[in-house]
Amino acid sequence: MDNKNHFTVVLPLGDTGQAMLRNESDLTDLRAMLWNRAADAMKPLLGRICSRISPAVLPGLPPYSVALGRTEPNVFLMRYLAAREAQEMELADRNLRIRSRGRIIFSERLDESIGMTVTAFRRDDPELCRELERGNRFFQGDITCAACLYYLGLNKSYIEERQEQQILSQVDRYAICVADLWPVEG
Repeated sequence: MDNKNHFTVVLPLGDTGQAMLRNESDLTDLRAMLWNRAADAMKPLLGRICSRISPAVLPGLPPYSVALGRTEPNVFLMRYLAAREAQEMELADRNLRIRSRGRIIFSERLDESIGMTVTAFRRDDPELCRELERGNRFFQGDITCAACLYYLGLNKSYIEERQEQQILSQVDRYAICVADLWPVEG
């Protein structure tokens, strides 16, 4: 993490949120309520991953950095896709770090489109163990691991394609909250 990092939370709108959406005078209160919900979910990050959590300051983001899918679908989708891309890059980087800890013992091209590689890893490599543990926590939905995107209603850092399609086809039922995470000093 440089001096800050963006963390995005997708939140489903329950009955109260849906009701508040119907009245334009309630939108600021709805955004504040959703920011508080996202901030509560991010509390485990404090002290371990970051020293401070605040609403992100990014062009086009509404108050509290909460975009409502019903009223700002373009902002919702733009922020979602940016977070999804950052998440995929984080996963690719983690896989590279894991692979770099191993030693290739066999590699062969079986045909034009299929290759096979066998890699050996040392069980006592502490860095490998840390990377594997981070990966395990990520896929178990632990909000405290290195992720850029979290699905609060599902309590997951990563979702299946059908779940993502459901969210993206019904953005009016969701909000997205973008936070700045400030790194722990020292």
